[in-house]
Amino acid sequence: MMNQRSEANSLARSADAQRETASQTIELIKYLMEFNGSPGDLMELSALFSDDSRVAEAASIAQKLRSFAEEDIGRQGAAGNATPGRGLEVAVANLQDYCNELENRLLSRFDAASQRRDLSTMSECAKILSQFNRGTSAMQHYVATRPMFIDVEVMNSDIRLVLGDDGSQPSPSNVARGLASLYKQITDTVRKEAATITAVFPAPNEVMAILVQVNGNR
Repeated sequence: MMNQRSEANSLARSADAQRETASQTIELIKYLMEFNGSPGDLMELSALFSDDSRVAEAASIAQKLRSFAEEDIGRQGAAGNATPGRGLEVAVANLQDYCNELENRLLSRFDAASQRRDLSTMSECAKILSQFNRGTSAMQHYVATRPMFIDVEVMNSDIRLVLGDDGSQPSPSNVARGLASLYKQITDTVRKEAATITAVFPAPNEVMAILVQVNGNR
């Protein structure tokens, strides 16, 4: 009797899971049809895709839709259909445009949070951006916008620290002391950046690798 009850419960759970999967698939198809309009026409999308409070959900669904559409086009091609459904090609193009726009919007939000040192918002944006090309653009963007790489005054200060600022030929001992001070500054800066990167990015080691590489090329 207990075995029968357990089997019935298992069947019920399986049926529930199948219904949930079917419901999610129908929902994805509905969203996919919204992107199935004219190329570049993203004006009639559901509120989900423009609601800033649901940007994480929108990013996740957009990526699923891209995979769904691209896989379907691939299946049609493998089946010998040289001209897969025009609608899906339009949907894929529109989805790419939408993802690009969403990624840029998130990067702008990330930048604004970075200016405020709002680590929570930065982390939220970085987590969502990790869905786009594994977050490469966000990681590279963060490193490229560090003051040590873009602030002319910071770079000039580094030069003066090593070579002096009186216009005379620096002595080897002064250059050595300047270099030692510069390396200490760089080490301190990288240490501080490492703390921020660890708090913000889902893959901090990858960001640190980019930071060290770029810093080594200075």
